[in-house]
Amino acid sequence: PTLNLDTHYRIPPEWDDVPEETIEGLEKLVVVETSFREPSCEHEWCGTKDTLKWERPAELEFGQVFSGDGKIRSLSLDEGEEL
Repeated sequence: PTLNLDTHYRIPPEWDDVPEETIEGLEKLVVVETSFREPSCEHEWCGTKDTLKWERPAELEFGQVFSGDGKIRSLSLDEGEEL
């Protein structure tokens, strides 16, 4: 079967229409050149508002990693050794 790429990748003419009404539950989206911002959210990006945030409890030394379970683990590397 032949695929008509003009139809497959067509962008609708109304793609850039801005809705007049405010939609409940949606944050305001601001377009700046080639990037997007959501000014009402922390760090201007709402995609991170329901994510798990954590900080490492101490400074890491060479060859250590802070794993996803919150523990500092050793990679068993000697100083100067490459991965």
